[in-house]
Amino acid sequence: MTTNILSTTRRLHLESQCPPDAQPLPNLQGMSNCDHSIDDGFEAALRAAPLKVYGRHAGWNFNGLVWFDGKDFVEEVWVYHVPRTVITAPTLEQLMQDVNDQFGHD
Repeated sequence: MTTNILSTTRRLHLESQCPPDAQPLPNLQGMSNCDHSIDDGFEAALRAAPLKVYGRHAGWNFNGLVWFDGKDFVEEVWVYHVPRTVITAPTLEQLMQDVNDQFGHD
């Protein structure tokens, strides 16, 4: 599911949708479009602490914050320091595919 959080007709006060008390995972755990990989242990770390930790999804044209909400994986996609959308999926693999379909596979 995709939720647009940026109006094309006006600039909004932009704030992250990432849970406010969430902390970044150590060692910059996450997903990468450079080699289309998901770090070992990333899914388990997110599932172990729903809404409390987040990781990154690095792409050529975007950067995403990724967390687990207790049911789905969630990614807030940022392009040029501006949050563009929030995408959810039941698996990290599906989340990566959905984000890449919209923002590029590189």
